[in-house]
Amino acid sequence: NMSDKNSSDHIMVSLPTMQCSTCKKNIETAVKKLDGIESINVVVKEKTAHINYDKSKTDLAKIERTITAAGYDANDKKADPEAYKELDDCCKLPKDQKGK
Repeated sequence: NMSDKNSSDHIMVSLPTMQCSTCKKNIETAVKKLDGIESINVVVKEKTAHINYDKSKTDLAKIERTITAAGYDANDKKADPEAYKELDDCCKLPKDQKGK
């Protein structure tokens, strides 16, 4: 078991409002800035983020806050409305897009 040797952990975060590859890039960029993130892979079609992190440096709550601060829902936490407003149109929910 790896966690005996170090404090690395893996979590999956649900990203229900994520729409596209721009979202993927935004979320990955934001989360990578957190101390203790080893890797993040956002899977657009699953609307999930697979995150490996050092649990002595960060935790799920911080990761969720970082994602919501970037304008996206994370698990059951709601996106920051101001950040959401600033997202590219393609990253917003279809009901909020300015229309095609």
